Amino acid sequence: MENMPIGFAMNTIDDGEVKYMNNRFEEVYGWPREILTNTSIFFDKVYPDPDFREKMKTQIISDMQSGDPSRMNWKDLQIVTKSGEVRYVHAFNIPL
Repeated sequence: MENMPIGFAMNTIDDGEVKYMNNRFEEVYGWPREILTNTSIFFDKVYPDPDFREKMKTQIISDMQSGDPSRMNWKDLQIVTKSGEVRYVHAFNIPL
């Protein structure tokens, strides 16, 4: 799983704790797993602008709570890496 060509991470819904993150996820998002230990920290780091962060967090959480897999597919999400680089990612959330 560490060498998959796509980045993925698993976290618990109730407390947001990251249970697993592969190397590619770290590369894509530009943050080390030692920092992204829960979803709150993830939102704070990859969306540093507070207004944009709140907008994205509200949308993503709402989409996940819907239980509708078609709403858990986000294209061209603007994120910011640890170095300040702006990137655009395509993200999926799959509830297990």
